Amino acid sequence: MRPLSRLAVVCLTVLIIGQANASTYVPFTVSGTFTDPSRDTFALAGSFDVNATSGLVADASLQLAGEPWTNIISQGSAGSFYDLSIQTPIFNAGCSASNNGPGCHDILNLVLSASPSMLVVDHGGSIVAGFAALRDAGFTITLVNGAVAATPLPGALSLFATGLGALGLLRWRRKRKAAVVDA
Repeated sequence: MRPLSRLAVVCLTVLIIGQANASTYVPFTVSGTFTDPSRDTFALAGSFDVNATSGLVADASLQLAGEPWTNIISQGSAGSFYDLSIQTPIFNAGCSASNNGPGCHDILNLVLSASPSMLVVDHGGSIVAGFAALRDAGFTITLVNGAVAATPLPGALSLFATGLGALGLLRWRRKRKAAVVDA
């Protein structure tokens, strides 16, 4: 097999394997605004990953009202929408690892405009409804607006792959020239 053919086969194999791994979990950026009864606003920011194979939200890392929201407790279709419930790992007053009953964690409920599988196909969507029950504070905050957008690949990734290919081509040419000079 000629060196250039080998290089092409290796690049194609890396590209196919990379796409298979990249398509398993699709990252999304989540943003939005919530408000409380006093009209104070709270920013929702973070991300979640969708498992493209199962069509479920696999991992969440959100920030709202100064708390992390990372534990997915339920998710599923609600008609043409998708309901996602996430709780904070922070214990409310009077709760601990040994006393971890109902009400021990604040809960964030989001209603997405589409199922996670459709978010992957459409490269995002919106959060059509949501609320967070802040039990220690004694009130609930509700969604004003929210969006879910596909997280773009870093621009440097394609540049890096192109650079590797160019270096491989230069190395092949140098070896070929050296072989011609020796002959």
